[in-house]
Amino acid sequence: MLEKAGKLQHIRVSNENDIVPVLVAMPDFRHVGINLHLDDAKDYALEYQGKRSLWWQWTPFFPWLANLSNHGLEEYDTRFKKVKTAIRHMTINDVYGNSSITKDFIE
Repeated sequence: MLEKAGKLQHIRVSNENDIVPVLVAMPDFRHVGINLHLDDAKDYALEYQGKRSLWWQWTPFFPWLANLSNHGLEEYDTRFKKVKTAIRHMTINDVYGNSSITKDFIE
């Protein structure tokens, strides 16, 4: 409600294969904000995705079962440093003003 009215903006950061952010996924649970999704290959995605299921994070080999370090601050820091140069010029207003990112939010 506040977000849609332009009174609240925030960036939510998640790591690929971090199971913790989706453990609370209830049928009608929705994350809010723009998600800065980091993967291990110097890549990132900025997206407004109100809901990601538990199944979305699972991979065929369930790597998070063997390694929960994808949720650790060191891993977030490592991945963020890989994309820092690519995103440092962006402001939160730029991100929210980009209709290719917020198209699902605006609809």
